[in-house]
Amino acid sequence: MSELQTRFLELRRHPETMIVHYPGDSVSSGPIYSRGYICCNAVVLLGRNTAGLTHYDLRIESEIYLNEIVNRMERQGQFPNCAVVVGGDETHFERNLRILENRRISVVNGYSDCWNEVPLVTKDVFESLRRKRNKNRFTPKDVLVVPETKEVLVHRIGLDYIKLN
Repeated sequence: MSELQTRFLELRRHPETMIVHYPGDSVSSGPIYSRGYICCNAVVLLGRNTAGLTHYDLRIESEIYLNEIVNRMERQGQFPNCAVVVGGDETHFERNLRILENRRISVVNGYSDCWNEVPLVTKDVFESLRRKRNKNRFTPKDVLVVPETKEVLVHRIGLDYIKLN
């Protein structure tokens, strides 16, 4: 078992880890976890001492839920200074990127099942992901966020564990 896999599994099981159920989102100063992203998208918002995590598909408009969670973090005095995006559906993913840009929240990294060229992840990581790409269009993913260390960990089910920051 890799060090990254061990860390992911330990944090996922930790009693203080908040679970985000689909459809939903959460803001927390402790670890946040959600599972089963397939065509859904995750947006991780990283503030000074907290993080936000979303788990939605296109049935709920990005303009509604993403602006709502950013506003909630702002009301808590935790304006997100950066974001990490993880996606299945490409249209939803692109809408999330546009909203973040409009809100002036920089996207520091991300992963999408639909990418065909090197985006925000390093070339080595991208090539590793490409070699292990699922035969289906969407790969089920779990996302874990650790606000204290600003870690965003992704488990591509049946494939690998990756760190996106």
